[in-house]
Amino acid sequence: MRSVWSLMFAAMFASSMGVSAVLADSAPEPPKKEEPKKEEPKKEEPKKEEPKKEEPKAEETISLPWTADEIKKGVKKGMMMLFKVEQTRGEQKITEYQKIEITAVTDETYTQRQSRMDAEKKEVGKAKDSTKKWSKYMGNMKFSRAGTTVTEEKLTLAGVEWDCKVYTRTESTTRGDSTTKYWFPKDKAGTLVKMTFEGGGMGQTMTLEEFKAGE
Repeated sequence: MRSVWSLMFAAMFASSMGVSAVLADSAPEPPKKEEPKKEEPKKEEPKKEEPKKEEPKAEETISLPWTADEIKKGVKKGMMMLFKVEQTRGEQKITEYQKIEITAVTDETYTQRQSRMDAEKKEVGKAKDSTKKWSKYMGNMKFSRAGTTVTEEKLTLAGVEWDCKVYTRTESTTRGDSTTKYWFPKDKAGTLVKMTFEGGGMGQTMTLEEFKAGE
């Protein structure tokens, strides 16, 4: 009996020459290879739902004492505010003036001209004109409720008594603590009559010296 290996070789040779060779009677059937058992697909375990991440809560804010419509009505072309600005750093003190004039007003925007003056009220440099949107003005003028307290105070500036809402804002940063106070008159929408700042070894006071309501 031929060995299994010699029969396999003969079959391969005959096949390569195009001849059909019948080897069933002369050779045992080669052992059948066991096909690997197909693994049953594993049942997918239900995915555990991850806890929903809570979205950060929007910071609570305090708006200005007037509405956007009240500001638009109150700020008119020709309005002018002259502020005295005093800055201190240690024993050093600097005094200057800043003038803000409203030169144009529309439903969407307002245009202002800002000038700087020295301690003798002589203009320094060129005046700067800028046009801004009311929506941006209102968006910037919001105060964090957590760091702001609101009180009331009357004070006399530019020969006028102002009944004000006073916003005191405190902040803590890597540079230290600071406190800023704003005096907004209740009946003059869009007007600031006084502002003070203290922090980082510096201080600044801005007070209204002249005021014109405009057209």
